[in-house]
Amino acid sequence: MDKKFKLNFLKDSMATSIGQIATIGIQFLSFMIIARISSKEVFGLYSLSMAICLLFRIIGGLGIDVTLTKEISTKNSGKHVYFNAFLIRNFFLLFIGVFYLIFASSILPLLDKDLLDVKYLILIISILWGNRELSLRNLQAYKAFRALAFLQIITALLKLGLYLILFLFFNIFDLQKLLIIEVIYLLIAILSQYFVSRKVSDQTAKLEFIILFRLLKFSLYLYLSDILSIINTRANAFLIASSLGPISIAYYEIANKIPEAFSRLFVSFLNVFFPHITELFSEKKLNDAQDFIEKSLLFFSITISFFATSIMIFQYEITELFFSAKYIEAAIALSLMVLSFLLQGLGTILGYSLVADGHPKSTLLIDLPGMLLNIILGLFFIPTFGFMGAVYSLICGRFLRLLVSIYSIRKIQIHLKLMEIARPILLSVFFYGIFYLLIPANIYIKILSLFFYIFINIIVFKKFIYSITNLLLLLKSGKKITD
Repeated sequence: MDKKFKLNFLKDSMATSIGQIATIGIQFLSFMIIARISSKEVFGLYSLSMAICLLFRIIGGLGIDVTLTKEISTKNSGKHVYFNAFLIRNFFLLFIGVFYLIFASSILPLLDKDLLDVKYLILIISILWGNRELSLRNLQAYKAFRALAFLQIITALLKLGLYLILFLFFNIFDLQKLLIIEVIYLLIAILSQYFVSRKVSDQTAKLEFIILFRLLKFSLYLYLSDILSIINTRANAFLIASSLGPISIAYYEIANKIPEAFSRLFVSFLNVFFPHITELFSEKKLNDAQDFIEKSLLFFSITISFFATSIMIFQYEITELFFSAKYIEAAIALSLMVLSFLLQGLGTILGYSLVADGHPKSTLLIDLPGMLLNIILGLFFIPTFGFMGAVYSLICGRFLRLLVSIYSIRKIQIHLKLMEIARPILLSVFFYGIFYLLIPANIYIKILSLFFYIFINIIVFKKFIYSITNLLLLLKSGKKITD
């Protein structure tokens, strides 16, 4: 890869990440308020409602989001891609919505009867959420990352303000009020993204059946993969709801909240990674593509392994600080869920690389084995180990998914230095094992353990850290790169 490509990628990543970090921080603060003030039952039902909305959005999404980004990022794609994607998305969302309303009264009580009181709000949130994601992808395809970062921060602040108003005026968070805030937040986000897209996008409104069929053809396998992925991610929450109840869901969601924040930040990386890797594959720069994938995997592996180990060392302190002592039972699950996210992220980078090279079918083959293993193990583990069983089954499923994705990427002649990428994970797992055997209670020993872990990482990965530092310094200097 030349320096110009690297610098452009780094600039786009930083612009997106700054906005996403600020947004995640604000949303995490909102989440802390909900977790501390609402009861475990309300928090569990709210988490379950949002899981249903996510499932609804994915089923009604047809995999159009990623396809839209790829189409617009590809030269000569046409100026009517977004409009046709919008038509497909909303037609199918409404189609699925009709079936949802017909069967909601029979299905929702299987999870919890209180969900019937908010079934219409769940439908509205799902439709709005789907349109927000589509508008987001349009802006990402045109690389309007700075404008998008600004919008994300403003809308997240608005959402936090609504939570504070709800608390100050009502002093209680019930399920219906929490979901109404989601509706208001999504409406404002969609409108703001629409006005920005009119300035940066050259897309126009015109129905073209050729584009419709092209979008549907490419997105088919992505759609099936998205369904498998969401089942793999959220099936455990539904299994917990049906067998253990909303309080156990609350523990599971608390354990998943920091990894979920990482996941949202990771999405901002993927939003920049995908157009750039698509560009490399479309220009047949296979060596550059391999180098780019390898460095992305190594950076992600080092970064998330560090956070996973840090959270593991201070798991009890972090749980009590952010979510209160009433959720202390979720502390061990929290650290394991970050490790699970690490496995998921590595597999996702490889999956996006396969799609960028024109192999959407591969994502389906990658997701299916891991999903099946997760669900099968969950059926046995959750009744035996409680909500921790869901954590164990998820780790096993994501590890299998990573193995399959490594096998798939090799089939397109991308040969990665796997041992170099695996070293941060192995180091983190080693610390996990030592720490769980000793479990030191003294805070000073924990701090010393963290510094020792950082020191080892600097020694082992000094060359890679040095290259990243040089790129950051070059970016800061503002020098023009031409080679």
